[in-house]
Amino acid sequence: MKSDVRVGFVDFWKSYKPQEEFIFQALSRHFNVIIDNKKPDFLFYSCFGFEHLKYDKVVRICYYGENLVPNFNICDYSLSFLRDSISGRNHWTPQAIRYDGVEPPPVSDSLFDRRFCNFVYSQDSLGKGAKYRKEVCLELMKYRHVDCPGKVLHNMDSDELSSRTSRDWHTSKIDFLKQYKFTLAFENSSADGYMTEKLLDPLIAGSVPIYWGSEGNIAPFNKECMICASDYPTMEALLERIIEVDTNEELYLSMCAANPLRHKSLGDWMDDLSQFLRNIIERGVNPILKDELNLDVIHRFYDDRWIRFYKKCRTAMGRLRG
Repeated sequence: MKSDVRVGFVDFWKSYKPQEEFIFQALSRHFNVIIDNKKPDFLFYSCFGFEHLKYDKVVRICYYGENLVPNFNICDYSLSFLRDSISGRNHWTPQAIRYDGVEPPPVSDSLFDRRFCNFVYSQDSLGKGAKYRKEVCLELMKYRHVDCPGKVLHNMDSDELSSRTSRDWHTSKIDFLKQYKFTLAFENSSADGYMTEKLLDPLIAGSVPIYWGSEGNIAPFNKECMICASDYPTMEALLERIIEVDTNEELYLSMCAANPLRHKSLGDWMDDLSQFLRNIIERGVNPILKDELNLDVIHRFYDDRWIRFYKKCRTAMGRLRG
């Protein structure tokens, strides 16, 4: 008999539906989850608002899919890109590790005979990676044409890709990537442990990622299944590697075969996450005393926009407390 747990979800993106997402699913392994945003005992929040600052006498658990370090003067626990456990208060939960039962296309000669490469991005100014991936794409086009259906370097329209605001955007993107040998998969910014769907999506689609991010540390993914841009000291060296793989069928198919999703070698991240959350719930509604270690100094922001966002958070928090 599962015991009840009363939880709230605030400050997530507009299309967020808790019952369809991994946090709810992880909790449901051990508890009967009751969603109550008015009087929750445990509050999950993200970085798209300030509602979480209005709650009192709750255990706050933040989830940042963005490259943001949790403020442990506000949250009690976190699900983030940080690999460090922060004395048991943080669970490493990058977007790229969240998969369950996905299966990439089987390895066959047909994988080598697909279109060359795709580049699907909507912005080219937020973060070092956003600027670098555009430069790489432009240089790569001197070798072979790269399909760019997004807003950046737009050179084709695709009826296959749904609008980014659509519920089936992600499914349509995977279907689109399946048509390509390579996918330019660059994060907006780079920090150890920060890996998003930009890495996972091409692996699901069976397209070899040309990946940049996580400061080159892509564990538990292995580099045999991708071209890790951080390993190459110059753009010229990176382009030489891409051309080498593109022109060598045996080498290319060996990279497809090394896809970790094909071998289930990443472990069951859901088991780890559900146990982490179970420990929090079983500890009871006991918020951790804040400010003891002044942990807000570990905040890191990689772009002026995030700095401005942080300042807005501090201002809003001051108003609520005042």
